[in-house]
Amino acid sequence: MRKYKGRKICIICEAKRTLYMETVANIFNILGDIVLINGLFIFPKLGVTGAGVATLIYKMILTTMWLFVLFKSKSRLRINTKYKFKFEPQMIKDILRTGVPASTELLSIRGANILFTKIIARLGISVLAAQQICMTIFDLIIEVGNALSVSIAPLVSESIGKGKYQIAKLQVNYSKKIAIVISSVIGLLMITLSTPLLNLYTDSETVKSIVKNVFMIMIIAQYAQNIRDVYAGGLRGSGDTKYIAKYTIITDVLLKVILSYICINLLKFDLVSVWVIIALQEWVKAVIFNKRFHSDSWKKIKVIDTCHT
Repeated sequence: MRKYKGRKICIICEAKRTLYMETVANIFNILGDIVLINGLFIFPKLGVTGAGVATLIYKMILTTMWLFVLFKSKSRLRINTKYKFKFEPQMIKDILRTGVPASTELLSIRGANILFTKIIARLGISVLAAQQICMTIFDLIIEVGNALSVSIAPLVSESIGKGKYQIAKLQVNYSKKIAIVISSVIGLLMITLSTPLLNLYTDSETVKSIVKNVFMIMIIAQYAQNIRDVYAGGLRGSGDTKYIAKYTIITDVLLKVILSYICINLLKFDLVSVWVIIALQEWVKAVIFNKRFHSDSWKKIKVIDTCHT
């Protein structure tokens, strides 16, 4: 709980509601893909266009559910339509102070990924296909870190709002231990089930052999990614988004893009070198965010202007 110009601002976390809504919407997305791509029942066969239409339906369903939550439900997120809106420049400024760095971080990641994919494409179609499979699997196994990052941010924010800084640190450290344990389980499963997992994606033995060459590096990288996400969530909860954005831009551009360009275009290395760079990038960020969090610098960050009641 924090105060803004005498009013209490409650940190609301409704993760279960989000889970249920996303699950329902994704079921419609999957069914829509199957029906519209293949032209089942009374629907025409639309192919790739069908996938796009299914995604649009998914977004519309999710948006409708969120509008219901915001205006019709009994949720704490419900917007009071009877409240007389008053434009407060200071509040907007406080929101932008945290929001702009966070959006800059996401834009830098997306931009770096576009350049990164373009660099990988120079290695050929088989390697590009292998890289897409690798990234799909990698995105799946790092969802643990993403989930912990989302859950730890409001907890840390609430603890800081109550002045319980030690509790905030304990929450992050405990989440880090959970990430390490789950990452270890995921690593063992990847090693054990690598062949059947790859069979789900492709029948090409060439592509499979390329992916298998980077499997161990992916396991090492996902440890760093999940740990980094926990610390990043803690820093975001404290409002330290500028620091995260700054080092995300540095590592994604300097390490990931530039080093990949050197390794592939100049040194003529293969996909293994690219994943070594990805693992290096993630471990560098994990170490940097770890040091930042344990430096306690985030305790001095002023997220919103507070004043007496």
